[in-house]
Amino acid sequence: AAGGHICTVRLMSEDTLKVRTYSANDSGDGRYSASLFNVTVSGRYVVTAKLNGNAISGQPPALLAPVKFDVVPAAVSRLQSRVTDLTPGTAGVDGSFLIQVRDTYANLNSSAGAPAISLAGPSLEGNIRIIDNLNGTMVVLYRVTASGMYTIDCTIASVELRRVGFSVLAGPVSGVTSTA
Repeated sequence: AAGGHICTVRLMSEDTLKVRTYSANDSGDGRYSASLFNVTVSGRYVVTAKLNGNAISGQPPALLAPVKFDVVPAAVSRLQSRVTDLTPGTAGVDGSFLIQVRDTYANLNSSAGAPAISLAGPSLEGNIRIIDNLNGTMVVLYRVTASGMYTIDCTIASVELRRVGFSVLAGPVSGVTSTA
């Protein structure tokens, strides 16, 4: 079949239901091509095509069915990923912070793996527990035993996130009695 028709390609996100429409290039011999570029939001997409405004029919049907594909997050970005929501601790009591692992386009990246976290300060025997929310965020619980200034260093997928400094207050008083 010869070209000369108007072919449009529709790209729809199944997650956000946002739609982009592209004009296909006519090669003049019945073949059309469209470049679907700049897809920066991860998720599942559906591609459909129309010729002169009508659904394309014919053989083989497998080539005419909507095409689904997944866009996965790009590599971890130091500029987009964050250590946030730090709750400064009290010596002997859990404190916490949140790690948001994101790619260059700010998509949460749940496949980056476990972070390497180091805590530096007066109490180097601090306990660290990581709760992976499996959505690109992780809650980190820490407990230190001495008050003072601390820093958190976090590396994930070989990317060093920004260093975070914080202070820990003196621990709770226990076992103290007074006499009058």
